[in-house]
Amino acid sequence: MKKINIILLIVILALVVGLILLLKNSKIEEKPTKTKKEEINYIDYTSYDKNFSIRTSKDWKLVDNRKLLNKDANLELYNEKLNAYFLLVVNNKIDYKKNFNNYKAEVFKQKIEQYNIKIKEFKKVNVNNYNWEYIEFNYTNENAINTYIRSYAIETKNYYGQILVWTIASNQNEATNEFDNIISKFKEIE
Repeated sequence: MKKINIILLIVILALVVGLILLLKNSKIEEKPTKTKKEEINYIDYTSYDKNFSIRTSKDWKLVDNRKLLNKDANLELYNEKLNAYFLLVVNNKIDYKKNFNNYKAEVFKQKIEQYNIKIKEFKKVNVNNYNWEYIEFNYTNENAINTYIRSYAIETKNYYGQILVWTIASNQNEATNEFDNIISKFKEIE
C-alpha cells in the first residue's frame, strides 16, 4: 500500500511538473508569433538621400526604377492593390531663400496650372510639430482615367518639400486612410 501511494505521488508530481513546463513553453512561443506578425504588417522606408523615413503597410513597395515618377524624387512608392502612388520631393532650406509660406504658394500654384484646377479649400495637418497644408482634388488624365490626388506642401527642420499621393477614383475612400497613416509616420532623420 505504501509503495502504491509513493508511486501515485510520483506520477502526480510528474504530471504537475509536465503541465507547468507545457504552459511555460506555450507562453514563450506566443511572443515571437506576435512580433513577427507586427513586423510583417508594416515596412519602414528611407528616402534615396537617407534624410527621411516613413512607415507604410506591407502593400507599399519602392518604384522599380528610381526617379521614374519624377526626376527630382527623393522617394517613390506604389501600392498595387490600391493602384496608389506616393512621391516625395524636397529642397534644402539652405538652397531656398524664401519662407515656408512662399514655398507653399509656389507648390500650390504649380498644381493649379499643371492640373487646371480651382482650389476650394486648403487643409492643415500637423506632422511632428510642423504645420503642413494640402489640397485634394479629382483629375481626369489624358487616358480618361479619373484620379484622386492630394498635394502636400511640407516643412521639416532642414527642408521644404512636397508630397504627392494619388489613386484611381474608385479607391479614394480606402486610399485616404492609407495616405493619412503614411503622412502621420513621416519624419526627417537627423
